[in-house]
Amino acid sequence: MINIIITIFLIYREIQNPKKYKGLRIWILSSVLRFISIGLTFIFNNNTQKGYYPMTYLSYTLNIISFSILSYSLYKFINKKINKLNMLLLIIPLPILLIPIILNNINMFLLTITILIIYFSLQQLFILNKNTKSEVKSEWITYSLLQLFVSLFTTIYIILRTIEYRNNFEGLINFGETNILIKSIVLLSAMNAMLIILSLEVYHFMNKTRINKFLEMLVELSDSDHMIIDTSTNKIVEIKTNLLTNIGYKHKDELIEENFDKLLLNQEQCDKIKEVLKVKNNYETDLDIILKDETYKNFNLLFRNISFQNKTYCLINFNEKEFKYKKLAYQDELTKLPNRRKLYELFEHYKMSNSEFYLIFIDIDNFKELNDTKGHLYGDLVLETIGYELDKYNEGKLFASRYGGDEFILFIPKDNKTSISNYITKINAIFEEQIEINKSHVKINVSIGYSKYPKDGNNIDELIKLADKKLYKVKTEKKR
Repeated sequence: MINIIITIFLIYREIQNPKKYKGLRIWILSSVLRFISIGLTFIFNNNTQKGYYPMTYLSYTLNIISFSILSYSLYKFINKKINKLNMLLLIIPLPILLIPIILNNINMFLLTITILIIYFSLQQLFILNKNTKSEVKSEWITYSLLQLFVSLFTTIYIILRTIEYRNNFEGLINFGETNILIKSIVLLSAMNAMLIILSLEVYHFMNKTRINKFLEMLVELSDSDHMIIDTSTNKIVEIKTNLLTNIGYKHKDELIEENFDKLLLNQEQCDKIKEVLKVKNNYETDLDIILKDETYKNFNLLFRNISFQNKTYCLINFNEKEFKYKKLAYQDELTKLPNRRKLYELFEHYKMSNSEFYLIFIDIDNFKELNDTKGHLYGDLVLETIGYELDKYNEGKLFASRYGGDEFILFIPKDNKTSISNYITKINAIFEEQIEINKSHVKINVSIGYSKYPKDGNNIDELIKLADKKLYKVKTEKKR
């Protein structure tokens, strides 16, 4: 049961983070084979025909194959290349099992099984002893010695029972109602599974803690404001307390494990920095850093690559260039709706979540006429009122924003119950009646076009372009 639970957990970890651990998939394969072989043994142990044991041969052979695969996974775990000779030493014991199977000699077969388990235990000791740099060497050697002890005990037991029971298969491997050989293999599997957890999870946690302490000491003892990011994931792993306060945060947990891109006003700069640091060890540039209160501040940043325990990090030195705070333009000042910047950000969010949605483009038909006849201040009141009406219509489903001038864009998640034409009809209904503006009533006419993601385009500019074409077609038909 322990082996099953740990194997399921490690399968989950492999699915969650593929290829994080070298050799884990191979080890999982060996465990699955062992489960199958043990299951077959329990099923057919009491139903074996006298004198011939096909399922017994199959189940124990699968067990030995699983031990061979386990040894192969060990090469991967310790990151050691396997040459042709070592591969041959993994494969060559397997055909030996054919000899007792062909002779139909169950005694010889069971002795061969236990001897091969000893062989693979010694092989694992050899693999680990040759690789002195293995990070989990001591744990693996301890396991292999325990495995060797269990295997020797089982071999001695089988030999003694062979002398006593000879061709009595049940008496040979059973002690009372207990199958000693299978119990030994289950015990070996449980030890192996617990060692895998110890090697991969506990060691990884302890090693990560040690690295984090070193990085924390590196930034806190420095005279300058520093941040460290993991170059492989682009995530923040450490930040100096002074710098944290300077950019408006109180606790490190608010930024640790967040993407560094989150702090950049111009996120395209991040890709440029990555490319430069691939060929240079340091790079200096001025960047606008977004603060927690959604203002931003300009810093001079010096990026430097550093290595620690075979891993590359980027040490970033922050020098404040100017003290002027600037308000981020996430909201349109006039209509109080989200503006184009927020619109583009939300599109990326939808894109990452693989959500289907409609983009609706709204344009005011008679806005220029209103501006010319009643003045720009009145025009601003029109835009403000339309922004209010669209925001009121929201219904918790759509996202309304001002794209620019007299143009508005809405995002509407795809709903199987409501068609896009129904949404457009509802939006048109808002403007059917005259709208009260500055104690007077005015009729607002709008034209609407739409596009669908991802059917009509994979980026927002493509979607806007298509929706604008449909909008222009509607405008043209109105003039006829």
